[in-house]
Amino acid sequence: MVEKKCDICGKKFSSSKGIKIHKSRKHKSVEKRIEDEEKKEDEKEYKGNLDKVGKSEDEKKKEERMEKQFKVILGVMLAAILGFLLIFFIMQAGSDITYRGMDFEKRDVGDITYYDTQFQILSRDGEIRNLDFSFRNHPKELDKIPIEGDLDLEVLEENVGISIEDKVVCEYNSVALLGLTMNFFDRLRMDIFKGNIDKDLAEEENETHLVCDNDKYSVLNFREGDETKIVREDNCYHLHVSDCEILEVSERFMLGWYYEYREEYLEN
Repeated sequence: MVEKKCDICGKKFSSSKGIKIHKSRKHKSVEKRIEDEEKKEDEKEYKGNLDKVGKSEDEKKKEERMEKQFKVILGVMLAAILGFLLIFFIMQAGSDITYRGMDFEKRDVGDITYYDTQFQILSRDGEIRNLDFSFRNHPKELDKIPIEGDLDLEVLEENVGISIEDKVVCEYNSVALLGLTMNFFDRLRMDIFKGNIDKDLAEEENETHLVCDNDKYSVLNFREGDETKIVREDNCYHLHVSDCEILEVSERFMLGWYYEYREEYLEN
């Protein structure tokens, strides 16, 4: 006969029935305690599983919120980049100007705006030289200044006398004269000298008396006027200055001269 033991106290019995009767009498409270403990373990495990489910749902919601926030941030960043690129291209497009077949690049230096371009000059050996020039005024605005009579390139001599009327006293006198002498005539390899179209003032200042009817030099004569314009008289170019637009009229002369030069020597 096979003996069986009580799993609580270890007492031996000859049958399973004997063990059941023994447990019901001696170990009923112990079995109940074990059962209660197992029940508690099951409840604890169940609660743990519920907590895990709750946490996973919270984490899922949190991830969804973070994903939405990321999409919003990404959208804002993309919009900002596209806006920056749009502004950049608009500014670039606005900085390039083509007028009368010439390209000008707008350039801001502090509060001053420049319009940079190139003059193509035919040298004596037949080669084209590119000369960089900068203007302070928009070429389209300069073109509004009238020129009475053409500038006639054949008249403009290699020697140029400059006369400035005493009444022409403006803020940009020096800027205009430097632009004409150093930037323009000097680079075109023309000789510049100071003179006066008024004979008495020329003698008083010990300067050359400049006359229009001559074949040795050209004359640029700055004089006060009711309208800013350029008037040609024989070998003289009278630059009339109104409202101190001496810089405007000098730049108009340079561009006007080049327009005619390009048409005469480069386009034919």
